[in-house]
Amino acid sequence: MKKATSAGGIIVKKEGDKYYLLLLYYSEYKDLGFLKGHVKEGETIEEDAIREMNEETGLQNISIINKIGSLIRESVEDNGETVLKTIHMYLMESQDFNHGDKAEEKYGWYEYDEAIERMAFKEEAEFLRKHKEAMTKQADNMN
Repeated sequence: MKKATSAGGIIVKKEGDKYYLLLLYYSEYKDLGFLKGHVKEGETIEEDAIREMNEETGLQNISIINKIGSLIRESVEDNGETVLKTIHMYLMESQDFNHGDKAEEKYGWYEYDEAIERMAFKEEAEFLRKHKEAMTKQADNMN
């Protein structure tokens, strides 16, 4: 099976005693997914993650806090080919929440546990489950 590499980011915010994740709503799956995309030639994984976050949300002044980890899952490319995709995910922040025009589908804030239940891919749900403590602890440190 052909391989592919993607990178993306998650922004976590805390309101009251609840944590929220900025995620993409995939209308084709009627569920949630990560803000991510393919690494382009000549681009580092980190540069790709920031570019994808900007393209998909319109957010500016995005910075990486740290790498959360990676996951591997099957994915169907635009040409219909199934690939084994490695997805590198980063915890990010943006001081500028003036969302610009975006080319992607809807994105929004989803409560952490609801997000786990609504992820379109089981591997992504498991990734959120596995990294919940680390990501929420980081959010506590930022607020």
